[in-house]
Amino acid sequence: MDNKKFFGGGTKLGVDNIPANVIDNIEVIENYSEIAFMKNLVDSGETAMNINLKEDKKNFVFGDVEAGKGNRNFYRTHANLFYYGKKTTFNLIGNLNNTSDQVLTYKQYFDFQGNVSQIFNKGKTVINNSLNDFMQFIEKEDVIKSNRKFGALNINQEINNKMNISSYGIFSKTKDNALNETINQYNNFTENSNYESINHNDFYVGNIQLSYFPNLKNKVYLKTQIKSTSNNYSEDNKSITPTTNSSFFNQKTANATYFFQTLEWYKKSSNKNTYTFMSNLLLDNSAINKQWLTPDNTLVGFIPISEQENYNLKQFKRTKNLNFENNFNYYKVINKNNHLKTILGNTYIRNKFISQDVQVLDNNLINNINGFNNNLIFKLNDFFIGQYYKFRTGKFTFNQGAMWHFYNWEVDQESILSKHKNIILPEVSILLEFNKSKKIKLNYNLKSSFSDAVNYTNKNMLTSYNSAYFGNQNLENELYHTLSINYSRFSLFKGLRFYLMGNYIKQVKGFINKIQYQNINQNVSILMLDNPQNRWWFKGNIRKKIGNFKYGFELHYNTSSYKQNVNDNLQNNKNNMFTYKTSISTLYDEFPSVDLEFKQVFGEYLLNDISSKFRADQFIANLDYSFFKGLNVKIDFSLNYYSNKSFNQKNTYNITNSTLFYRKENSPWSFKLESNNIFDIKFKNQYSFSNYVISDSKTYIFPRVFLFSIGYNL
Repeated sequence: MDNKKFFGGGTKLGVDNIPANVIDNIEVIENYSEIAFMKNLVDSGETAMNINLKEDKKNFVFGDVEAGKGNRNFYRTHANLFYYGKKTTFNLIGNLNNTSDQVLTYKQYFDFQGNVSQIFNKGKTVINNSLNDFMQFIEKEDVIKSNRKFGALNINQEINNKMNISSYGIFSKTKDNALNETINQYNNFTENSNYESINHNDFYVGNIQLSYFPNLKNKVYLKTQIKSTSNNYSEDNKSITPTTNSSFFNQKTANATYFFQTLEWYKKSSNKNTYTFMSNLLLDNSAINKQWLTPDNTLVGFIPISEQENYNLKQFKRTKNLNFENNFNYYKVINKNNHLKTILGNTYIRNKFISQDVQVLDNNLINNINGFNNNLIFKLNDFFIGQYYKFRTGKFTFNQGAMWHFYNWEVDQESILSKHKNIILPEVSILLEFNKSKKIKLNYNLKSSFSDAVNYTNKNMLTSYNSAYFGNQNLENELYHTLSINYSRFSLFKGLRFYLMGNYIKQVKGFINKIQYQNINQNVSILMLDNPQNRWWFKGNIRKKIGNFKYGFELHYNTSSYKQNVNDNLQNNKNNMFTYKTSISTLYDEFPSVDLEFKQVFGEYLLNDISSKFRADQFIANLDYSFFKGLNVKIDFSLNYYSNKSFNQKNTYNITNSTLFYRKENSPWSFKLESNNIFDIKFKNQYSFSNYVISDSKTYIFPRVFLFSIGYNL
């Protein structure tokens, strides 16, 4: 906003909360770079939106407050407060609701991940984190009962013409109830699983950035981010298979903290020489306690536990992760058509993982389960150096190079296992730019990644009420080829936007699951295999404006094939999905705005010899109409059809929402009547697929809401 970052670049927070009447215009900046002198050296691929305020809203406090009450004691309160001065900006956002409004979404979570500039992405060590992902604590979309509180504060302060401090804080407190009925198709049996869950979660994010610009050719950033969460989760689960009928009560408490600090330095010493340096430290700790309670003896014989009248299993997991990274880049401009880039860096990673699984006996004594309980430290050091050469000839731009990585890693549990490896990862990029609005880009990379500590364990641990996991300390790095091609064309004069994207991934070496079934129970371990997976997808989109109408067509196809080991048999699995969507929108200034859209999705999953097909149709109609003086009506309608012949599932439902809004011209007061899920639809169907299970879920959704709100613009 006004050339200052809003909540670290949180686009959705800006779009949803900035009052429309304070906006002068919106700029869209392609290939955005925060460092002006880096723009011609690095293709960021980022697009930024800059919201410029009206002059009379600057050096002035503005905002709005809104409070609403509805049926069944539903409520929502919302407040925004903004101040934009020459040296100081201040933004405050608050929201309280029990109507399941999503305030902290997955998209916003990723917006708050932007700590390190993409300039330092090359050479970065990739660790696939399987345990402590804050994503699991974000608000869910489909719940049947909800209570949510959200607060956010953003401050920017210019100290002087060379120094600036920006910071933001995010707070989210939720309590959600969810209800699901799921059919799970495994390799050799089908399970009907029903569960009702309650989730309490507190989530905090704090970020502060110090920016120092001694001159136009020298910039320094010091960034610090802290995240914390506290989570309590409980679930009643019923599982029915052809041979078992079981019930489980599951509980989980999780506490996690995350500290990240980075120093970035950019210096342009001359027109031909530019240097960048980054150093960052990450500390990530979590503690997770789980409990499974059941009166059924389905676990006896699956894991070494004692027969009891009731079964009470507890698990304690602790992780401590440290990541220290340094990255130095040197850019040499030979001339305007020839550039060199040299990269030198090192990453040190230390993961500590502890798990303990015990059985609490009926007499409250503790049975330490034999063959379980892990205590290991995984260390990885990655020294890397790379060289890239970028040149332009005619309409073509070529950028090619390679990174050399020298890996040293160590797994320390009952004994120490040390390994090292050298690897060269080539990269090629070709850009054909016909003009500024029409281009083709081809990219090829050979990529490498490691797993985190949990996959190196040499003892079992429980992962769910019917699954135990065993790692593999002999794992090495995964290796995979990626190839992508992108074509884009844009014409403002013709009202045309058109793009095609294709992507292919082939794993040369990768991890697969090894699964042993015992009734509904699964022993899962991990193996390293040559050529375990191929995946490719294609996406196309065209939008064309003709008169007062805008037409759109989009299609998306993806397919993958992968291997897994089931009961010591190597199997090939496949999944295919095809989606197409058509749309038409009106663009009249003084008539209703109407959006119509139709989408079909066809999916097929092959799990060994089991085939499952589904189809989902969706028709969407949206109306937005302003009439008389100050009245506005919005209606959102979606008609959905779902069919899964394999599971004999069919469902047709519609979800309709509407809003009637009134504000008299030049009045600060506004009134709103809104209704969500007008026809009180109870559930919707969803389809999912993992490495060894096909799932068809009936997800219950939030009930009908009528809400009357009064707002006031400051």
